[in-house]
Amino acid sequence: MNLLIRNALSTGFLPSNNPVPGNIDYLQFKALTGNPNAIAVMLNMASFDPSTGRHIDPQENPGDPASMNRNFLTAGDDFGVAVKADFILEKINLEPIPNRRIFLYILSFRLPTLEFQPGRILWKVKGHAEGSHSYSPPAFDFTVTQAFKLKLVSTTGGPLNTAELEIDGDVSVDPWYADLSSLFSKGDIRSQRDQNIADNQPFVRDSLDVQNLGGFLNALLKPPEQVPGGPTPQEVNLMLAYTSSAITPSGIALSGSLAVPGWPSAHVEFQQIPAATGGGLHGAGGIGGTVPQGSDYSALNSWIPGGAIKQFEWAYQWQAQPYIDANRFVLIPPPPGTVAEMATPGAASGLRAPGISIGPASTGPVSAYTPLCLTVRGLRYSSSGQAVQQPVSGSACGATTVPVVQGVEVTLGGALMVALTQPGSSGHVEVVGHAVAQRDATGSNTPNRLVHFADDKTASSLGLLLDAVRGSKRADAATAVLAVLAPDQLAKAMYTPGIIYAEDGTGAWARAFGVKTSERPLTLIAGPKGGVAWQQEGQLDSGKLAAVLAKYLARTGPVAQSVLGLSLRIGRSAPNFLFELAPGQRATLRKIAGRPIILVFWKSASKASLQAALDLQKTIGKTAGQRRPILLAINDGEAPELARRVALENGLTATLVPDPRRNISLAYGVNIWPTTVFLDASGLVTGILYGRLARDPRASLAGQKDGPSR
Repeated sequence: MNLLIRNALSTGFLPSNNPVPGNIDYLQFKALTGNPNAIAVMLNMASFDPSTGRHIDPQENPGDPASMNRNFLTAGDDFGVAVKADFILEKINLEPIPNRRIFLYILSFRLPTLEFQPGRILWKVKGHAEGSHSYSPPAFDFTVTQAFKLKLVSTTGGPLNTAELEIDGDVSVDPWYADLSSLFSKGDIRSQRDQNIADNQPFVRDSLDVQNLGGFLNALLKPPEQVPGGPTPQEVNLMLAYTSSAITPSGIALSGSLAVPGWPSAHVEFQQIPAATGGGLHGAGGIGGTVPQGSDYSALNSWIPGGAIKQFEWAYQWQAQPYIDANRFVLIPPPPGTVAEMATPGAASGLRAPGISIGPASTGPVSAYTPLCLTVRGLRYSSSGQAVQQPVSGSACGATTVPVVQGVEVTLGGALMVALTQPGSSGHVEVVGHAVAQRDATGSNTPNRLVHFADDKTASSLGLLLDAVRGSKRADAATAVLAVLAPDQLAKAMYTPGIIYAEDGTGAWARAFGVKTSERPLTLIAGPKGGVAWQQEGQLDSGKLAAVLAKYLARTGPVAQSVLGLSLRIGRSAPNFLFELAPGQRATLRKIAGRPIILVFWKSASKASLQAALDLQKTIGKTAGQRRPILLAINDGEAPELARRVALENGLTATLVPDPRRNISLAYGVNIWPTTVFLDASGLVTGILYGRLARDPRASLAGQKDGPSR
């Protein structure tokens, strides 16, 4: 293997021309043996000869590589930077100390000098004290010294990237009698010392900046120019950080660690495999304009950078055990009759979830508007350091859906929304978002709907509805159970898998089915083609309801679920749009590129979406520097005045983008609130998050990658 690599390095690499940093004029390489072995890079920086008054051309005198013989790295160092003492002395400008009269003496000073000693730099000023009167004490010479050391610092807010001078102790005067307070004033000397430090500190920082080496290394590793239409090349971006410094009579040596960015997070996405193309369900029911008749899903676009996926885990979010498929990216539902019951938060008291197949095409009880999640697990080698295999995983979720309204128009002004729910920590219903209630214009993919407008009592016993559907023994009739609750009832209700929850405080759902709900509870059966086949006010009995269902449920074929999602793809450019960045200042999404951007789509009618925007705002507030993303809170389909008022009342200070006509939302294909889109600095989509219901595989904001690894 080593021989193959050596041969490839010798014969397979083409010459390349890479620009070096602007402050480096010439460079040479030399191999050094030792522990560790190293490559020495001699960097000739711009120099000036004060004796001739001209710039020294490094091409004329580039230095002799043979003069570099000592490998000053230790086994724990990744790199080192050494600067010759002569170079530093040539560049530092030391201001003279003015002569002065102190009591009986006139003090005169020579030009300060610097002396490199083991572990310190000595600032030294020689002076002479001459008597100012005939009765003055004898004249004498004296020396003022001040020791300095190097302090590793960061000028970028990140790793230690350079060093600066730091005072080591106080001013010292020799001989001792020259230090008498009545004869000599240290205050003036300290002031001059501090001024000399302030004048030369920028040069010291610039000369020792690790980017003198790091910029060159990154230039060598810069990928070729991007091919039009091709994938964006990944830059290595080596990161160097100092860990120690040393001062010797010959100069300064600093050593440190080298890191490369960690591997990108696992890329996880899945799509429903369409059974046919063309058309599409009303309200963007399919993905990419397909009719979601198929019951299979594909995770072909999921991958682990630098590694391999070993297994795929599919599960509805409330399931205790996922469906695990090793080494196959297509989810094919198990054969009929192999559906297992899954434990729920109420399992300890005997409550079991209804048998729900991973494959969404089914008859009998139909569950939807619940997150279907894919988790991929695999292995990859460490990005740097010792090559060891590391486990890696990532997850993505999407909201499943079936048509639940028929014979009514789902318009912007009166859109019916279904709550996206999951079990909370206490077993209660947790609303994590909202989606448009899907409508199938033909009714061919619509199940029967058992709709229950609950009161406070029945809101806590919705499992009775599912028991009745199973008790009807109508396996030939796909039936969705829809519970319509007031917001305060929904907050108190226990989560029941298999129930589709609708949050309604305006009566929109009653109007959709043409019923009055002044007296609750009210239960009705709606057929696939629309129309109410049966309804009853008052409390229910599971057995009697089962008999009614057996009589009134319409026969259907298998009903296929779809997964709501945007028309966007990760790695592609996001649609551009115009918005008001500040009062009187309009901008486009493209114009503000250069920093990560987060788009969050929200509605005031969906408290979960507003809370998601506030959560992002809080998280971004903890991010500093140039990596801090720009948050655009896009209000979907509501009047600008309402959006501004709700934002003000709830402390939403992110850039508000009203979208009253849904121009932006339709361009993105938004049908879930919240929907969050993460863009990188170049405007490419790095992640999409639906609702507050999924773990984002890019755990950090705006698609930022894993932290650096050494």
